[in-house]
Amino acid sequence: MWVASRDGRFLFAERADNTHTDSDLYRIEVVTGAPENLTPHA
Repeated sequence: MWVASRDGRFLFAERADNTHTDSDLYRIEVVTGAPENLTPHA
């Protein structure tokens, strides 16, 4: 799943394992492609 920010600067994407028991949400800057994990695990 992914969605764009209102201003078009970022994409938001989810990464999950096959059983959906572990997932991460990323914000990706469109211009640079730099990802930021918004839900880091300890």
